[in-house]
Amino acid sequence: MRVMDVIFQPSRGSPFYIEVGYFDTVLEIKEKIQKDQSIPISKTNSDFQWQYPPR
Repeated sequence: MRVMDVIFQPSRGSPFYIEVGYFDTVLEIKEKIQKDQSIPISKTNSDFQWQYPPR
């Protein structure tokens, strides 16, 4: 399975990385955030802003 590290920026707190599979659904990603960061799914919102790392 192909994966990538994605940076998440919570509205409060420090940014964090989660390893995400290319075909993970939004719900699966939210479940990973809940497991890793103890942020309930009901408290997450999906506002995507894509930024690619500099080369």
